[in-house]
Amino acid sequence: MLLIGERKGSHGAGKWALPGGHLEQGQSFEQCARMEVKEECGIDVEETLWSLLWLSNDPMPSEDLHYVTIFQVAHITEDQTDAIRNMEEDKCVGWQWIPYSDLKNLQVFTPLQNFISGGGLDKLQKER
Repeated sequence: MLLIGERKGSHGAGKWALPGGHLEQGQSFEQCARMEVKEECGIDVEETLWSLLWLSNDPMPSEDLHYVTIFQVAHITEDQTDAIRNMEEDKCVGWQWIPYSDLKNLQVFTPLQNFISGGGLDKLQKER
């Protein structure tokens, strides 16, 4: 299962995306992932549980943006799965758990689309 939410109020509005955000000065990838999931979803996943899964080069010329997206993965407990909350209602319609197979049927944010088309979803399914 994968945690996904519908973006609103910024670029990519109306598309589905994973929790995420920008690296702060001096942060590790794991620190950033932990911070963003806590800020957006209300759960605290220890840094040691995160691992690098995929890198994606994400130009968005229609929005005059260009990101490099670092996909991290963490496996969480059932208690944490049940505790997910939408902490930023101005940025996300809400979070939901979906099977990996359903991801291919959604309108997704550019980085997530590049993750899927580049083989990241296949790699994620193998790591389960």
